[in-house]
Amino acid sequence: MTSGNSSPPLTTLTTNTNTNTNYTRRHHRKRASPPTQDKLVLVFIAASTIFAVISLSPFLLGHFPDIHSDWRTKHHPRDVDERKSNAASTRDNSRQQQSHGNSQIMDVNGDSDSSSAASAATPALIGAKRGTITCPSADASDVHMDELLYWNDPQGKFDVEFVSPFIAKQYQSTPKQQQEFNQTQQRSNRRRQYVTFEPDRGGWNNIRMAMEIIFVFAAVTGRTLVLPPDTPFYLLGNKEGDRGRKHHGFADFMNLDKMELRREVEIVTMKEFLEREAGFADGDSSHQQDSGEKLLTIPTGKLGDKIIQSAEQCYYIAKSDRPCEAIYRFLKDSAYVPELQAARDCLIFDVPSYNLRNKDPSVTDEEQLSVMSREKKRKVHEFCDKRNPIFFGGELASAPLIHFHSGDKYHRLLNHFYTFLLFTDPKVGNHYKRFVRDFLHYVDPIYCAAGKIIRLLEEEASMQAEAAGKKKSDTTPGFSSIHCRRGDFQYKKTKISAEEWLNATIGILHPEEIVYVATDEKDRSFFEPLEGQYNLRFLDEFSEAAGLDDLDPNYAGMIDTIVASRGRIFFGTWFSTFSGYINRMRGYHGFPGNTSYYGQPQHKLSMHKWANHEKVLTAREWPSGWFGIDSDIALDHF
Repeated sequence: MTSGNSSPPLTTLTTNTNTNTNYTRRHHRKRASPPTQDKLVLVFIAASTIFAVISLSPFLLGHFPDIHSDWRTKHHPRDVDERKSNAASTRDNSRQQQSHGNSQIMDVNGDSDSSSAASAATPALIGAKRGTITCPSADASDVHMDELLYWNDPQGKFDVEFVSPFIAKQYQSTPKQQQEFNQTQQRSNRRRQYVTFEPDRGGWNNIRMAMEIIFVFAAVTGRTLVLPPDTPFYLLGNKEGDRGRKHHGFADFMNLDKMELRREVEIVTMKEFLEREAGFADGDSSHQQDSGEKLLTIPTGKLGDKIIQSAEQCYYIAKSDRPCEAIYRFLKDSAYVPELQAARDCLIFDVPSYNLRNKDPSVTDEEQLSVMSREKKRKVHEFCDKRNPIFFGGELASAPLIHFHSGDKYHRLLNHFYTFLLFTDPKVGNHYKRFVRDFLHYVDPIYCAAGKIIRLLEEEASMQAEAAGKKKSDTTPGFSSIHCRRGDFQYKKTKISAEEWLNATIGILHPEEIVYVATDEKDRSFFEPLEGQYNLRFLDEFSEAAGLDDLDPNYAGMIDTIVASRGRIFFGTWFSTFSGYINRMRGYHGFPGNTSYYGQPQHKLSMHKWANHEKVLTAREWPSGWFGIDSDIALDHF
């Protein structure tokens, strides 16, 4: 018996003559002649031919290389129109890290309104063009503002022609027809439905988040959106004398007069709403636009006067002659008030469920969930988690007037629109994610000021690189950014020290790098540990260069947001909706998740991998809000 490790046979050890003979034969064989020069030439030609075929095969088969893989092209684009879109690469994490996830803005109009790239992966971009920013003529020569854009204007053909399936048939029309109805007031055969709401009582980004939910709800349901009266927003007060105003409306910060937005949703002021739809108990019609049937009846006397006065501008002061409580109490008593709270509930838009409830209003949410397909049930359970699924329909669909009591803590809509509103059809859901991206962005003066600062930061970084003798490369040197939330921040554990910020950033930010700091910390000495490592820059250093002294000082936080969103690397504060919005902007621009960090160690790498929303939804923003939204599918991973 032998094995793989057995000794050689005895005969090989004793037959020396044979062994020597074999050794001689093995080592004295005649060597082969070397190949001739002609043969070498033929081999070279054959190898070259094979290499050429392999190299050219992608072109011969129509598979062209991605000419947009350069980091700068995607993240500091000079021609954003040329960026390819995101959906084709959404199945591969490495592609996400190269930021294909959101290169959404592209010009596909040229001589035709489509391109093969747009039609294959991102049909919503067919016919879309990148928007523009209009700045004072003095700024146009030295600042290329349009590179800051992430929205489409106009939107693509699909979005322009889209009609929500959740609008009753008597309300359905194309956006163009809707606009004609609005302009001519020909509404005899289609009674208006309205939605009113109270602004969130938190800071600006909390206010913005609730506003996004209401705007989407109005667009989905075909309701006329009634803007709240101008109100003192928390932390947006009368700053620095006459340049700031105590009262603000959403139109102060966002362009709500845009024709394309008005084709999606009709928008009126509270004053216009009362003039149109409120009658008076004493029959007085002096405040009315017409004398037709009215939805509301304003009481007589002092209370009626307060309601009328507070419709245009109100105070959160009970003894005021125009208290906000007067107009909001009047609306609550006159409207259907949904018992919704965004941290407790989730609102589901599902066409079969909507049709079922229209046929039988008595159907409960539990019954509707029970008859859904297994896949839809899974989607609802994953989306809502421990929240209550509420299906759109019933009074949410039929009530002439809905009022969201969202200024009250038990009815607060403090959530991201895309983590509160679930559309079981991803094509519909992505349409409304684009709606928010393309329409609900800051006004041009805010972007113009931010653009000046970004350009100055990039130029300083460029000069710094040259002074250090670094070779010029295709990648813009750029700057990085930090949002350090301090002030009245309620989450004390996330208010970390400057030393902790330094420990978080070392090894990721470059030594002596230009770092823009967006912060509400007034004491600059707080940042001394960071100043020993980086070249810090703050908003007030650009007051003259960016013309900040001529702007509403309440723009400051919004300018900070835009500048910080363009950093090479961004460090944010966990639980801050300000940091969250910066990350969503970065997502819109196409920055990969691994360029965003948090200063708090336990959350430092949270943006580096896909995560479905969970637990405290507002602690951060989630990639489902921007990744792949120009496609027809819902994505659950990079």
